[in-house]
Amino acid sequence: MAKELERVQAAGVAVNVTTTLIAAAQSMVVLRLLSPEEFGLIGVVSAIGTLAGVAQHFGVGLGTLQRLAGAEGAASPGILVAGLVTRLALSVPIAAALFLSAPWLAPGFSRDERVVSGLQIFSGILILQGMAEVLIFALGGLFRFRRFYAVKLAFSLVSAVLIASGCWTSGVSGYFLGSLAAWGFGLILSWIALHRVLPAPLHWPSRECRRALFADLFRVGLYAQVAKMCQTGFLQVPVLVMGWFGTDAQTGLLKFALSAAGHLYVVTNAAVSANIAYMSRWLAEGAGTAGANFVSNFERVLWAFSALFLILMALPEEIAFVLGGATYAQAAGLLSLGLCVVYVNAQMLVVSYGVSFAANDLPGYAGSFVILMAVTLTGVSVVTGEVGTPESALLATLGSAALGTLVAAGRSSLKTGISPYTLKAAVLLAVTGGSAAGLLTWHPGLEVRIGLAAAILAGFAVLGRVLGVIDVVGVMGSRLSKRRTTAVESPAATGDATPSPPPPAASGDNPVSESLPG
Repeated sequence: MAKELERVQAAGVAVNVTTTLIAAAQSMVVLRLLSPEEFGLIGVVSAIGTLAGVAQHFGVGLGTLQRLAGAEGAASPGILVAGLVTRLALSVPIAAALFLSAPWLAPGFSRDERVVSGLQIFSGILILQGMAEVLIFALGGLFRFRRFYAVKLAFSLVSAVLIASGCWTSGVSGYFLGSLAAWGFGLILSWIALHRVLPAPLHWPSRECRRALFADLFRVGLYAQVAKMCQTGFLQVPVLVMGWFGTDAQTGLLKFALSAAGHLYVVTNAAVSANIAYMSRWLAEGAGTAGANFVSNFERVLWAFSALFLILMALPEEIAFVLGGATYAQAAGLLSLGLCVVYVNAQMLVVSYGVSFAANDLPGYAGSFVILMAVTLTGVSVVTGEVGTPESALLATLGSAALGTLVAAGRSSLKTGISPYTLKAAVLLAVTGGSAAGLLTWHPGLEVRIGLAAAILAGFAVLGRVLGVIDVVGVMGSRLSKRRTTAVESPAATGDATPSPPPPAASGDNPVSESLPG
């Protein structure tokens, strides 16, 4: 299963990179079809809708994934129904409130009537989005990761086409109508992909199962909601504080740097979902197995993440110019600091979700994010108020991200006995930290930076092999052997490269998971 996780995450990174490129292409088309004023209207509606989306989060999607991963097959349809009903119970009232309040909410942000219709369309998007999220995460909980990633890729492509064509024909209104149609497509596609692999038809869960599932979802929802709000607000704090103490230009450059650096999360996003599913199953089988597998997986993810991080650190000026043009080229230094912030924070996400989340250490899971948010808000406010520069805001954010990561790792070690920072991880961090410090202070020409990026790639290939974090020959050999075995023994394979479910526990429940995190 550890090798299976490695393949799943590699596929996840490839899919996430592809969807990121598709989203970038969509943005380029939309920006050329709409005026800055029209794009500003979309920004207002999206900001309000995003806040509403955070309110409906409540951990239902990831909670369903985790519960499915640790349950026996016969219980899966009941768990899925519970997740869908819970999501509807949260989404419908929030969507209705957004729809009804749109006429008086919109004038506070814009006098353009299109904001009202945009918010009302967004209320429908929230419902479709919430339902599709549960179904897509259920594919991960059932270990159908090929379908999981196929749905993500197809949704991204169709969404880009629908939104771009909507803008082409109807401007701002077309943008939101295209988004609504895209999420409708995503809901239908995810159901088609899921219903064919459910071990039994959908059914209303038994009374005992209902009581446990709904109690879990709503009890843990408080922890999940707090964690989600802190996680979402973490990168917004420096921007808001800079807006208070600095100029509009400084705030804009800081926002650009953090937004551009956020694309580095593409590796983390691929690691987190798969980690939750596999760790939940490993924990059900035994904490020792889970710990050993998580540590080796963490080392491999850290190796790949560090290599990508340093390659981006070698080319900040080029990245800033490609993304924002000459106007934002001056933000190259801020982009480098933003990449450092994301690099450190991403480790916290992998540990918090992969260990505390999967092991149901809910106080540790939510508490790490609360500490992160509190330290960030305090530190950034004090430092930025004294110095008043975007660089100071980012340095304070970097410090709080490092503290949050240490808290998450310490809690993991104390409560579950799983310590991700081994000697191999320490070597990777030392090499990465020293290299990043050099890149922050040294500014050679383009030719040298391209050579540095190539050297980093080659160096990390050697470093990973020396540390035993990667084994290209072994991995390729195991894949070839598996393909030959599958061709001989399973000629009628379904096409989902997923492990067979483990023997069901006597109780029918995950013995480790007393509650359902999300």
